[in-house]
Amino acid sequence: MKDIDIVIFDIETPKEMFLIVIYDPEIDKYFRFEISRRRNDINKFIRFIERYDDVFWVGFNNIRFDAQVVEWILRNYEKWGELSGQEIAEMIYQKAQDIIDDANYNIFPEYREEQLSLKQLDLFTIWHFNNENRRTSLKAVQFAINFENIEESSIPFDKVGMTDEDMDDMIHYCDNDVNATYALYKITRGDTDIPNFKGKDKLADRAIMEEEFELKCLNWNDVKIGAEWNKLDYMKLTKKSEKDLKPEKVNHFYGKRFRQFFPKTVKFQTSELKKFVRDLGNTFVLNKKQEFKFDFSQLEKYIKNK
Repeated sequence: MKDIDIVIFDIETPKEMFLIVIYDPEIDKYFRFEISRRRNDINKFIRFIERYDDVFWVGFNNIRFDAQVVEWILRNYEKWGELSGQEIAEMIYQKAQDIIDDANYNIFPEYREEQLSLKQLDLFTIWHFNNENRRTSLKAVQFAINFENIEESSIPFDKVGMTDEDMDDMIHYCDNDVNATYALYKITRGDTDIPNFKGKDKLADRAIMEEEFELKCLNWNDVKIGAEWNKLDYMKLTKKSEKDLKPEKVNHFYGKRFRQFFPKTVKFQTSELKKFVRDLGNTFVLNKKQEFKFDFSQLEKYIKNK
């Protein structure tokens, strides 16, 4: 694979500070943009993006988090002209929390990869670290690759009253994550002395498949690539289309009562739990756009009494 233009980036979203650190390895330079009570770099950040809108933005879990936050900023920043830096930071913090909550419930991100303004390379998905059995944090990766400086942030992200020292520490922490991401990127390209990965360029393999089979697979893991490749072969042999492989009818759980999904093998003995299960069982499953209302107070009272 020919060399591609990239930047490495990472964001931090504490309540009183939005921070994005970007490293351009071509010129060996860091760019840092902060939105907080002490500064508001939103316009500088937008101008920077205009210069770097045709490169690949390399991150770790960036398609489902970092790029989602950045995309939301790009689509909304023009409305924030009258807001202070801290007010904007708090809005971004809340958006980031919503994105995290959605991910915890396996809700698809707001913006699909093809809808993102900036081209993404996500090492988290390329290495299949999004698999439930392989789920790995960047800190664990740092340990695995013997990264020289493994750090955890000591600043709670919901902290109120961040000092200048707190903010400077957050910048240092984000810098370190960017450096770790770059180290993993080089391993991904085979630029490493680790025997199992030396000379093996995962992106080059994916670029060949994109060109030969028109699979948009730069951010796919090896398992998904194999599955999609097999699907293409099957469609070619059977003369079937993508549409033919999908079921005509999809059964959703929305609109059904919870009791339909309760295991039949579980029996409760106390009247309080029986009532709770009965009441919850008669409640309908709602989609994410509907408000779920259920009174858990009786169950909480029962648990406390126990």
